[in-house]
Amino acid sequence: RIPQLGFVLGDSNDFRKTQTAFVARKFFREGIDLFSYPLPVFGSAQGVHLEMPIFQAGAALIQHLGVSEDASGQLLSLFMFQLASVLTWLLCKRWFDAKVALISVILLQFIPYSMEWATAYLIESTALAFSLTAVLLIDNWTRHQRVLSLICATLFASLAFLTKITTPVGWLLG
Repeated sequence: RIPQLGFVLGDSNDFRKTQTAFVARKFFREGIDLFSYPLPVFGSAQGVHLEMPIFQAGAALIQHLGVSEDASGQLLSLFMFQLASVLTWLLCKRWFDAKVALISVILLQFIPYSMEWATAYLIESTALAFSLTAVLLIDNWTRHQRVLSLICATLFASLAFLTKITTPVGWLLG
């Protein structure tokens, strides 16, 4: 995955990546406001209010550590993708066995989707990691009936929906 960090933002789906990076840049320069989602292509005062810019806030915080605009979102995506990979391993090991878990992680790392999107400056990996965390916590709750697992599952499911409203639907229905 490390060589992927050198990919430029202006490739396929550059509008979505640029839109995401624009919000992170605005948060870096003007402060984080999770209730605003500026999209100046519609005019200077316009925005898109479908999702909460949690990923963009994280990328802005990474920029404050001295990381470039491009690299901040790519590093955050890479981290969240690898977190999703670990969560996939945990779930598959719990539901099946260690061999199935290992195969699932290898497949996740090398399927064309992941090769293209694992380090993309997009919100998908963050929503996926939050969704898988919710699934793991729901599974913990069903096994042990601990209220804290259910509360945390609700929190992470909410974060997943707030980050990207379409990603968690399949995971949580399952």
